[in-house]
Amino acid sequence: MTSKAKTKKPPDQAKLERKHILEQQKRLKPVECLKYIKCFIGTNIFSEIDESGNQFLLHNKLAEAKVRYEYCDLYENLVFWERSDQQTLFNKENTLDMTEKFTKESNVILIMNALNFTSAPQFLTSQIKKLKTIWPVAPLITVGIYGMESLTSKTPPEELETRLTELQIFEKINVRLLHTFVDFADMVVNFSKAVSEIPFKKQEAAKFSTLSCGFLMNDNKDCVRVEEENNAGMSRLWQQHLTRLPLVTLDVAEAIMHEFSCPKKLLDFKENSTETEFVNFIADIRIKRSLYATFENARRVGPELAKKLLTLFGTINPNEFL
Repeated sequence: MTSKAKTKKPPDQAKLERKHILEQQKRLKPVECLKYIKCFIGTNIFSEIDESGNQFLLHNKLAEAKVRYEYCDLYENLVFWERSDQQTLFNKENTLDMTEKFTKESNVILIMNALNFTSAPQFLTSQIKKLKTIWPVAPLITVGIYGMESLTSKTPPEELETRLTELQIFEKINVRLLHTFVDFADMVVNFSKAVSEIPFKKQEAAKFSTLSCGFLMNDNKDCVRVEEENNAGMSRLWQQHLTRLPLVTLDVAEAIMHEFSCPKKLLDFKENSTETEFVNFIADIRIKRSLYATFENARRVGPELAKKLLTLFGTINPNEFL
């Protein structure tokens, strides 16, 4: 028996590994990834914000968004998520089997009543520090403070603003002000969707890193490579820039480039002439459509495109329309 035959994988094992890879890719898709996230809601949250009778509203919001959830007694004032990660393992019979492993996500929401926040801010600080020590991964904490608008008459708004700012800076957390129970329910739904798409967003971001950026590496069909040493490709880049404009075909772009070989020459001409002279000169440029055509019978660029070029290279308004 050859060494190649010895290392060949059994058919069942190879099939299962292919299935595992396909399943992992499927779980990254934005629509599918929500199925593999479960939201855990602390049982003490409703009494903390005095909304025990509104659980049905949260249930309806989560059900409408197709978010899996369950209530948790272990972390009473927290909202957190676990992701189902498919695993390929050997069992006792030395055969592969597909299992699932649930891992906690780093995003955590800590809910607190606004009255408790103002009366005992040290308690919130101690909860944040404790959470940072017990969480399996470095937590990204968002504190949801419920009912803050009811305290504006008792505590000056400037003082509340200072407390919130110091809390975010010193504890390195985010703060969300929740005015109604609908705000709380919407936040849970929005966070659930965002957390579920984290692996997909990271994968997409990796495509645009400095080492694999498609448009910098000239992998995109619409990109133009410009050589740093001899500036090769600048003419092609100038041509493509012109063809992006309305009414500009390749023939029109080549006619303009015949008079202005680079954007700097066009800008210099614009600076040294009046608007009327610029428009008239550009409008009168002849477009040669074939090798056998002459400039005498060729059509002109025209005043409409000339005015667009004047607007593009002369306006200082970033919201100007061509």
